Amino acid sequence: VPRWRGESLQGKNILLWGEQGIGDEVQFATVIPEFKELGCHVGIECAAKLVEIFQWSFPWAEVRETGAVNCEDSEVYSLFDYQIPFGSIAPLFRKTIDDFRIFQKPFIPRLKEGEKKVRNKLKMREGELLIGLGWRSSKQSFHDLSVEDLAPLKSLKNVVFLAVQYGECLAELNQLRSLGLPIHYYTDVDQKDDISSTCALLGACDLVFSPFTAVYQISASLGVPTIGFDAFKSRNNRIPWHPTAWYFELDPDNPLSLINKVINDISEIIDWANQVTTSERQIDSNKK
Repeated sequence: VPRWRGESLQGKNILLWGEQGIGDEVQFATVIPEFKELGCHVGIECAAKLVEIFQWSFPWAEVRETGAVNCEDSEVYSLFDYQIPFGSIAPLFRKTIDDFRIFQKPFIPRLKEGEKKVRNKLKMREGELLIGLGWRSSKQSFHDLSVEDLAPLKSLKNVVFLAVQYGECLAELNQLRSLGLPIHYYTDVDQKDDISSTCALLGACDLVFSPFTAVYQISASLGVPTIGFDAFKSRNNRIPWHPTAWYFELDPDNPLSLINKVINDISEIIDWANQVTTSERQIDSNKK
């Protein structure tokens, strides 16, 4: 099937297919809404765990789980006039950094009832801020934090913390609680594979703090104000994939500088969050 390179798609069939990790698939999918108005039939192949949320997000497309790698002579694929992998779509619609700033939007619909259930279960009170905390990827690196680094966040007032860290983390949570930071965790939600339920958890948060993992990508794609961090320096021309994300730099030799920045700038962060969120909730910065 020929690679699509920008030809007219009017009346054509095109296959968009994911070829990288979960977070990458979500990030690159932020450009998929462009296909809605091109007059074509769109097929989307993605990781199995993303099928449900992509079907919510792109009801005008046919979404299915990624097929076999060896698909030569497949009757299914022969129906497509063009194909393109997710990671190669953006350059055809976004020619400049400003194009990203102007046209990028959160694309995953909010699960309002699910978010409400989460907040009710946490017994959120008026004026309280719900912050979702993630601190590492599944393969720990110098871009991650330890739970000891997060402990100073306990100085924030009127804040409820929810762990949005996927994978096994109960020992880390117990350690964090022993350091004086009370944090909730949904033990009955598989945040690595049950992406639908994870969307409700992330959407219930007023703010999410995470390294650049799938948590960051999904949260920002929902329109949750999301602070992402890594240890790459001098990235002055980062692509602004998400209008609801704010980048903070992590110094691996001094990780507490990142945490102190969050604590010291919390009023500014709340003001920004109120401007960019796609939820109907507003945070009272006077009650931080």
